[in-house]
Amino acid sequence: MNLNPKTGRIMGFLFLTQFVLGVLINFFLLGPVIFDENFLTITSFHSTLVITAALLAVLLSCISLWIAIALKPFFNAYNYSLALWYLGFTIIGFVITLVDNTIILSILSVSNDFIKPDVSNTKYLASLGDLLLQMRGWIHMMDMLIGGLSIATLYYGFCQTKLIPSVLSILGCIATLVMLGNVLWSIYDTGLMVLYLPVGLIQIVISIWLIIRGFNTTKLVSSDT
Repeated sequence: MNLNPKTGRIMGFLFLTQFVLGVLINFFLLGPVIFDENFLTITSFHSTLVITAALLAVLLSCISLWIAIALKPFFNAYNYSLALWYLGFTIIGFVITLVDNTIILSILSVSNDFIKPDVSNTKYLASLGDLLLQMRGWIHMMDMLIGGLSIATLYYGFCQTKLIPSVLSILGCIATLVMLGNVLWSIYDTGLMVLYLPVGLIQIVISIWLIIRGFNTTKLVSSDT
């Protein structure tokens, strides 16, 4: 079985890229616009930022899909079902991301109509904008839930295959469980943004480790032997 340990360094760069894109999209491009109380008015004026954020979100999801495909041979060496679960969650997340950002672009379209000086149906457009924003919020929660399950499967796979130090894999699993718990809390109530911090921090640590060391394929458990 030919498993290239240098793949780990590539994964490290991709994990770090994912983190940077996530922060850029949610805190600098899309977040300040879509979560403003006057979002329907200002979205049109920030159309470039909104479109860029949507395209970057799709790119981020494509990176996740590529990672799942690239890691499949490594996880296959331990458990074929594990590899399929990880790939399956990632594909579902990719589809949800497409829907999520299609709604974001739909909000932009409504905003473009809303700010026209001769528009007569502002109440209808305002109601439609609010509805789309609420839909986007729930879909985004589902995106985070599936994304959390995908990440949990990834770190569980790392625990079993020993591709990275066990302590990092275990901390990744714990951080992901905290994230999933907070997503469920947010669905039922409000949740706390700070509870997403651990999964981000461990992703940075694992990214740096992989960039420096790569995968440890000497400890890879193979179900074929």
